[in-house]
Amino acid sequence: MLNTSRSKLLLLLLFTLHCKSGLSTSAKQQTQKDSTGEWAGCNITTNKDLTRRQPLVLIPGKVSGEYEFAYPDSGNTIHFDKHDQLVLACPGSGFEEKKTESTQEISCSDRGDFDSGASKKKFGELDCVRLPESQLKKVGTCAGEKSHFKVGFDVGATGFLPIMDLCFDENDHIPVYTKHTITPNIKGSQKGFDRVSFREGTLFSDVSPSQAYKTTNQRTMLLRTLSNKEAQKYIQTRNFLAKGHCVPKADFVFGAQQSATFYYANTAPQWQSFNGGNWQTLEAAIRRLAVDQKVNLTVYTGVHGQLKVAGNPLYLTATTSGRNTIPVPQLFWKVVHDDQQRRAVAFIGVNDPFANRNDNPGSSLCRDVCKQISWVSFDEEPEKGLMYCCDVTDFFKKIKTMPKIVGSNLLN
Repeated sequence: MLNTSRSKLLLLLLFTLHCKSGLSTSAKQQTQKDSTGEWAGCNITTNKDLTRRQPLVLIPGKVSGEYEFAYPDSGNTIHFDKHDQLVLACPGSGFEEKKTESTQEISCSDRGDFDSGASKKKFGELDCVRLPESQLKKVGTCAGEKSHFKVGFDVGATGFLPIMDLCFDENDHIPVYTKHTITPNIKGSQKGFDRVSFREGTLFSDVSPSQAYKTTNQRTMLLRTLSNKEAQKYIQTRNFLAKGHCVPKADFVFGAQQSATFYYANTAPQWQSFNGGNWQTLEAAIRRLAVDQKVNLTVYTGVHGQLKVAGNPLYLTATTSGRNTIPVPQLFWKVVHDDQQRRAVAFIGVNDPFANRNDNPGSSLCRDVCKQISWVSFDEEPEKGLMYCCDVTDFFKKIKTMPKIVGSNLLN
């Protein structure tokens, strides 16, 4: 009888511990109620409460003294329990009500109010003077002697908060590769946030990328090496060399993060039919995968080779001294890596709307395993960008510029 009672007590204890350890965010919220029975915490909804002048919403990170972004944990809502501490940052400006301050600590008070110390405010009353400004910060070298940059935000005493890495060739004015992370929280991202103008930073002193991407300039450059017939074939009303984002804005949750992708250093000349075709299909599929499988995905994106037409290499523009620069890439590639489960897959896209599927640079780089990848499929039309899927082991044998990752199984 005594053993039976002990067994029941042990089972009850184990059940209680299991319930506590598995408490979800929504269940946790239900335990924090005020005297009226209402949940006593605070919510910030990404597509409702974040304005065009939103501050960065930060929480203490895993490393002492550092901060990280507070992401939505339920749909597009960021939940805070009563008394939770957070930091708001307005890098590059200040707060609308405190223009001399670029950061301030606040806490969740009750019924949606935030305590800023002097008073309680709704989140919408804590706007910045203008949208937080990002920085392109050089941190060393990469891929041999190329320049390694981090794009992120200076958040004062907490230091620099990066959101992506960029390996850039300052001689050819083109990215070698980028690296960033897509989280499952992308499901709650801000939709329809205004695009900002691309920024040159300090990397284009002898060339103007804003002028280079104009179609009139593109025609001029193509006519330097191609016949009029060939040039007209490539530059059309519906097809031209677009500013191909290596890290797309849609891969980030917050408008301030999305705007930080608008550096010319994060772009390479990509035919619009490819940019809006299979490349866009791939980017959207990666985001869905992160959400569906609830995993963080590290994404590397880069370019390889130079497109030649009739044996002539194509460039987007020339420097002030007349040197051709910003080569049109032959290939674009992405490597998607699930670090935790050590799964990965590489994708190669041919940047030529008139490529031959049976005879093009992408077809010889690896054994195509697209039939094994269930979470994305591509249009077979060359105009949309011919696509190939590779095991990363094969990929690394040909593409030497990307950092090596831990040996992985196929992310299929």
